[in-house]
This record gives sequence, C-alpha cells and structure tokens, in this order.
Amino acid sequence: MAGVARMTNNKGFSLVELMVSVGIMSIVILMATAMMSNASRFFEKQTAQVELQNKAQVVTNYISEAFMEASGMDFNITDSNNSGTYQLFTVDPTDATKSMGKGIQRILYYDYATTSLYIVSFDSEQEIPLVMANDGYLISDEITEFEIKFAEAEVHDDTTTAPADGSTPPKIDAVINPVKVTVVFTMAHNTASSKFEVTADCRSHLNEVVVTDSSGTTTYKAFDR
Repeated sequence: MAGVARMTNNKGFSLVELMVSVGIMSIVILMATAMMSNASRFFEKQTAQVELQNKAQVVTNYISEAFMEASGMDFNITDSNNSGTYQLFTVDPTDATKSMGKGIQRILYYDYATTSLYIVSFDSEQEIPLVMANDGYLISDEITEFEIKFAEAEVHDDTTTAPADGSTPPKIDAVINPVKVTVVFTMAHNTASSKFEVTADCRSHLNEVVVTDSSGTTTYKAFDR
C-alpha cells in the first residue's frame, strides 16, 4: 500500500516581514518612551511649580510682617537692579534726631549679584550691621528681581506752615497714611520661574520714608492735618 505523502509548512518569516515587524515595534517603543518622558517632565514641572509657590509664600510672609510693623522706612538702592538695603524702623516721634527710633529694627537686604534676599533684625540700641549677608537671615537665594514701589496716590507735594519771616515755605513730599507698599519679586526654582506681587499694609502711622537711588535722595514725611 502506497504511503500518503504529508505536506509540512516549514516556511518562516521573510526578510521583508521581519523588517516590517521590527519597524512597528520600534515605533511603538518610541511612542511609549516619548509618552513616559512627557509625563515625567510634566510631573517635574508641576512639582517645581508647587515648590516655587511654597518658597514664594515664605518670602511673602517675611516681607508682609516686616512692613506691617514698620512706622518708618529708609531705602538705599545701590544700582539699577534694585540691589541695596530696605530698612524698616520704628521712629520715635518725640525725638527728631533719633532717625533709627526705638524698638526692634528690621532691614531687608537684596543682593542682585547672588539673587539673595536677607532680613536683619536688631535692637535700636545696637549699631547697624555693616555686612548684611553676614548678620542677616537668608530668606531666599532664588530671587532674580526685587522691587519696592509706592502707589502714586500715596505720595504728594504739600506745603509746610509759612515761616515767620514771610518767605515762601518749602515744598515737601508728604506721606498719606495708611500706606500700602507694593513689593514685586521674581523667583526661579529648578525649571519654574514666576513673578509675584505683594501688597504690604503698614499698620502703624508712617512717619518717614527716605528713598536714595541714582537720582538722589527723596524724603517723604508724614504730618498731621
């Protein structure tokens, strides 16, 4: 009896089919890798943004508290980047010669070169620290811009009481209380960077504000009406 021939299909993948399969797998892997990479970057960005907001809140709290307790200010701005000392002090209204006043004094010191903001606290009986960075507490070293501004409506020209000799009284810039100060700063942390604006309310009666910059010194003094 003649045997029945059995046909066996041993044919494998052709080179073309193999190349197509590898190409498809490569595309899938690349798409998966891109999705994972995007998800990782998004997570890192969101994490950096949350950390930035938390760090900015700390800066805001220090600034707000310092301004709320101040009844006088002396800003010494050293350059166009707003570096310099922002001195907040409690003025003794009974003694005009005591520019530092009495009580706890605070100085906000911003150094543009190191993007650092310090706060220095000391008693009025002590001498003003000469090197703020050495004596101060570092609030943040990630502040790339820093500026303190007064609203136009809070400063105006007025005339003092006419002198006894009848001469024309000098004009002064007078502070209208209560004073609101706007602090604008830009903070950069890891991949995140944002600009923040703080409106600081001065709860005390502001007796004097002195601003010294490249244009000269301007003094704002409060007086009762």
